[in-house]
Parts: sequence; C-alpha cells; structure tokens
Amino acid sequence: MKVFSGLIRSLLNINTIWGLMILISFVLCAVQHYQPTTSRLSSSLLDDGSATLAIYIGDDKRGFERFEVTLEEEDGAFVVPDRSDSRADGSPWLIAARRDEQAIAVTWDYVGYGQYLMAVERSFRPGERVPDRYLSRDRNALHLRQTTADGAQRTFTFRFRRSGDTLSVDSVDGPVGVQPPYLDAVHKAEDGFLLTWQHCKPGECVLVAEELVAKGKLVTLKSLTDAAFDFAAGGFNIALGLVAAMVMLLGLMRVGEKAGIVQLVARGMYPVIRFLFPQVPKDHPANGAIVMNVTSTLLGLGNAATPFGLKAMKELQTLNDRPEVATDSQIMLLGYNTAGLAILPTTLLGVRQAAQCSDPAEIIGTCMLAGAVATVTAIIMVKLLGRLPMFSRAAAVAEYDREAAANRGSEKEGKA
Repeated sequence: MKVFSGLIRSLLNINTIWGLMILISFVLCAVQHYQPTTSRLSSSLLDDGSATLAIYIGDDKRGFERFEVTLEEEDGAFVVPDRSDSRADGSPWLIAARRDEQAIAVTWDYVGYGQYLMAVERSFRPGERVPDRYLSRDRNALHLRQTTADGAQRTFTFRFRRSGDTLSVDSVDGPVGVQPPYLDAVHKAEDGFLLTWQHCKPGECVLVAEELVAKGKLVTLKSLTDAAFDFAAGGFNIALGLVAAMVMLLGLMRVGEKAGIVQLVARGMYPVIRFLFPQVPKDHPANGAIVMNVTSTLLGLGNAATPFGLKAMKELQTLNDRPEVATDSQIMLLGYNTAGLAILPTTLLGVRQAAQCSDPAEIIGTCMLAGAVATVTAIIMVKLLGRLPMFSRAAAVAEYDREAAANRGSEKEGKA
C-alpha cells in the first residue's frame, strides 16, 4: 500500500505529468515520422483503369499546396512509379497500393507535415452533368483547363458556393493578366449540375472535378519542434499583452484599497469567513490574510490573491499542533482557492484581450456560474468529508503516527 500511494503521489506531480506528456509526444511523432501514411480509397476509383489523385498539403494558416499523383492498375496489379523525382521536387510519392473487396489501400509518404486532403480527379466537357459529390466537399472547386489555338494550356480554378439547388461562383484563380472564361448558366440535373461556359470553344475546355476521398494529418519530428516554438512565441506574446491588462487591473485594485472599497468588501465578507473558518480565533492574524485572499479571488485578481493565500496558510500553520497534518481550516482555504469563485475574472479577461478575442467579456456569466458551482461543491465536500471518521483530521493523525512508528521499528531492525 505504501508503494502504491507513493506511485500515485509521483504520478500526480505536475513535473511528472509534463515529463510524460513530452515523452509520449516525442515517441508518437517519431513513429509518425518514419511510418508512411495509408489512405483507403473507394474501389470504384479505377473503373476506367487509372485515376489522378490531387493531394493538398498545408493548413488554413499557411495555405494548401496542390500535388498530383497518378494511380494506375495493369493486369490486376498497381504500377508504382519511381519516387526519385518526387523526392527531388518535394512532392508526395507512392510506396505501394493493394486492393481488397471493399477498398484500395494506398501507402504514400511526404517529407513535410500538415493537414492533407486527397481528392480523385474526373474530367467533364462543359455541358456534361457534374455529380453532386464533386461539389459538396471541403474545397468546393472545379478546374477549367483551356487549350488555346497555339496549343498552350491554361488552368483556372473556380470555387463555388452551394445553397440547395443553387450554385454560384465564389472566386476564380488563374494565370495573371489572362481574362478567365465565365460561367454562363447552371442547370440542376438529377443528382448533379450542368454548367455552361462563355469564351470556351467546342473541344477547347475541359472541366476537372475533384471528389474528396481521404483526409488527415501528417506529423514529423520537425512539426513537433515547429509547434513548440510557435506556441512558445504565442505564449510570450499573450503574456506581453497580459502585462498591460494586469497593470491596469492591479492599479484599480490599489485605488480601491486606498478608497476603502476593498476594506468595505472585506468587512462584508467577514461573517462568511467566520462560517468557513470557525477554528480560527477572532483576533488572529490569519483572519486578515484570509479576508484579503478571498476578496482578491472574488475580484478575479489571482496574481494578487496568491501572496495573501500563502500568508494565510503560514498563519494557519501557527495554529496547527501537528504541523505534518493539515488542519480543517487549511484544507478549506485550499479548496476555496482551487475552486476560485470570481465575480469578475479579470486575469482571464486580460488573457483573452491579449489574444485579440472578438468579445473578451462574453465568458463572464459562464465563469461566474462555473466558479459558483465549483466553490459551493468544494465547501460542502470539505465540511461533509471532515465529519466522516475515514477522512477526519484525527484519522489522518493516527495514520501518520502508525507510519512513523513502523518506520522507527524498521530503522531499529536495520541497525540491529
């Protein structure tokens, strides 16, 4: 039992938790770094013998880069192209592909990291029906490939908005300085759309539609390093912005203290303090520190409440006849500070302001409700559990004495 309790205490240590999290993250990233990605695709993708896969890699912040990979099947076996060129230009490469009864398992790899979206391409002539599934995925888009009279090829990417049976162009990307063809008409047809384009001669334009078939995340050891530095920089920027907010709020607290507002709140809180800490004598110095700690916590000034909490705990320790076991008052103080009821969560407001939230104050009501429930629960549990023999201070003192006696007996046997 002693070994088990020691193990639990070590596992609950915050440094142990952080160390385990870092170790597990490193191991998982190392496994992902050297393990290729396997995507399961529909078996119907290769009904016509081959398919072009469009792989988008990146994220919403950096944007997505588009790559093309050709998947071919000949005589029941997949053809995996040489990957040396892919490694050289930094694009994804195929490692293997196999078919089962329900899907095609494609194993591929990539030197970078980020989110990936894998789509299969299909070609349509303008005026042909484009099925719904090609226009209802994460990146609703069609590529219009135009072959000019001199044989040059241009590709324009049209992104769409869907609203029921209505389809409209949201944006167009294409070669700089070239006027793109424009959508002339859209007609709903069964489970798809018929699209007609202007400035496209017969046989000149081909629509390339994409259907999302797989998505996920690519993780490497570099992604772990970059994420660590990105979050460290983000934390520094938030802390830097928090300084200004905390200086203002602590300044207001100081003004309230000089004006007597804090003392007025403290005087109103005194009956509550007597109810929560009945063992503390009326004129003991711990009362003042407890009142200031509770008042600061109610005003949401956690940084200001911490020194008062430490001072209160130190003063309560002077009333403890067994310093190695916490008193009921010390447990109550710890429970109240852990729950942290705040009328105005100023520290959290400062963090949200520093993080440039659109409405930093929208969490006030939620925080008040959550803090009130947590604080009432903590007070009730401390009061109730303290009266049970199993959790009482007397039981804790008796257990400590038994362990101390057992340790002394072991030491005597060792010396003998």
